[in-house]
Amino acid sequence: MSNVMSSHEKPAEKKSTGLPISKDDQFKFLFACIHHGDHGKIDFEAVAKECSIISKGAAAKRYQRLMKQHGISTPREADSAKGQTSEETKAAAKKRKSAD
Repeated sequence: MSNVMSSHEKPAEKKSTGLPISKDDQFKFLFACIHHGDHGKIDFEAVAKECSIISKGAAAKRYQRLMKQHGISTPREADSAKGQTSEETKAAAKKRKSAD
């Protein structure tokens, strides 16, 4: 038996089990988000590396689902629920401020 992989074999990679994440793993994930956050902006690349998540996109999606599960909306989701982009929200806030 040879340790050389054939061209059609892929290296083993960690796959999602599709099972719910344990409370301990959720806590570690949220702590990583806080640790790698800067004024509400999370570095999901760093979170993914720390938590052994396959990609930054998967880490961001996990965060989004976790927040939704607990009824917490992010500012971006709140804006889209109102049909506004963050730029429109900023412009509306600036307009209200100048009117005062």
